[in-house]
Amino acid sequence: MREKLTKKLTKKLTNNLGLKLIAAVSAILLWLLIMNTNDPQTTFTVSGIPIEFANGSVLEENGLVYDVVGNRTVSVSVTTRTKDKDKIKFSDFKATADLAEIYGLTSNVKVDVELVNNASLVRKWSQMDFGTTIATEKVVTRLFRIEVVEQGKVEDGFDYRQCTLSSGTVELTGAVSKLNDISAVKAFVDVSLSAESGTMTVPL
Repeated sequence: MREKLTKKLTKKLTNNLGLKLIAAVSAILLWLLIMNTNDPQTTFTVSGIPIEFANGSVLEENGLVYDVVGNRTVSVSVTTRTKDKDKIKFSDFKATADLAEIYGLTSNVKVDVELVNNASLVRKWSQMDFGTTIATEKVVTRLFRIEVVEQGKVEDGFDYRQCTLSSGTVELTGAVSKLNDISAVKAFVDVSLSAESGTMTVPL
């Protein structure tokens, strides 16, 4: 008799424990439902965060220049209260690419993103883009001959004879591809302004 009573008591305690667990889980789910109803959340994408490139001097010290051939902006996924969604802007985030940490043959560079403003409004966020690509080129210096191009008309009563350059050449420094695109360097002289002998500065 005592053994049967013990078994019944154990069974009741076990059943009550299960009911308590179910009640606890139900209470948590109900609390989450109420919280989400009273304070709903939304997840959205913030795009157009500009990438800032740091340590460009490292490339310069090695006689290189760079050009961004990959993406210039990144995006993040953000979760906030629905009422705070419109308060979150791309300017709340800062994206940085360290040019001292270029890796791979294609000059890939890692992009790090940080939340710098409105942190109290953001429940959670995650980075969606993690890198970009740059192209590097050697910097060279070349000497170019300057060609004089005369423009305009000499005023009546004046006799224009010649224009003499202070230097017949100019030294240019830049990326190899940019200097290769230069076919000629010209100095444009407006002879209508040369009523008297003198010195003038002209564009190249």
